[in-house]
Amino acid sequence: MKKYISIFFIIILFGCTKEDTSFHTGGLSVPEINGYITRDNHGHEMQTIGNPNVKLGSGTEIDKSAYYFVCYPNPANDIISFYVKTPTPDIPKQLWITHANYSGQENSNINLGINNIQTSGAIFQTEFTRSNVSIYLSDYPSGYYRVYLKINEYIFYDNIVIYSNGSLSF
Repeated sequence: MKKYISIFFIIILFGCTKEDTSFHTGGLSVPEINGYITRDNHGHEMQTIGNPNVKLGSGTEIDKSAYYFVCYPNPANDIISFYVKTPTPDIPKQLWITHANYSGQENSNINLGINNIQTSGAIFQTEFTRSNVSIYLSDYPSGYYRVYLKINEYIFYDNIVIYSNGSLSF
């Protein structure tokens, strides 16, 4: 009888799991980005720098995807905004930002004067249900970053540049 009670407690002990409510931050390594898409204050694409390794939507054509997101402006200075399209408006969304290393070819016309940052993990994270959200960037140094967005089973990502010195040299 003691044997069965011990087995019962072992089954209960290993059968109970704690629900994981933390964000998936893509592991411990710093993501390597190969480029980014510059966007104006309205989210319109202006220029592609390098070869952006991004996933912005659930389909092959962003504007026809059931799910997609856009980060703007990029490069960002004081505030960055996110527009998220989903089939229904109140779907919960998780967003997090990590440092990134730039390994692509920089456009010779742009001098950002910023360095790669070697730390990993989320430096910002939030949950929301709206289709638009903005965050202040005053606490983040100039550099390259990757933004992740999780909606249902999808994880999207974009490469952004934060330039905290006021203006870019074109």
